[in-house]
Amino acid sequence: MAGGSTPRSAAALPAALERIARRAPDVGADLRVVAEKLKEERSRQEAGRRQLEEGYSELAAMARRPRAFSLATTPLLERVGAECAKLRRLFAA
Repeated sequence: MAGGSTPRSAAALPAALERIARRAPDVGADLRVVAEKLKEERSRQEAGRRQLEEGYSELAAMARRPRAFSLATTPLLERVGAECAKLRRLFAA
């Protein structure tokens, strides 16, 4: 992370703020508000990340569908073509 700080879990910073708030009663209420806002922001970010992952998963699934459709329909289209060829021969005779 920037500034030489180490990565922390999502709960580490709010917990640290809570510890400081207990030791510094004059700013404790403000620190608790900041800690709560931080928790809420992290929850929103996590929800956004999950939504983005779900979107990419859906997009990947949609990208595979045409290939599967093509594989399923190719034999049928070949059969229709063969039947059309038979009909042309019959009508030409």
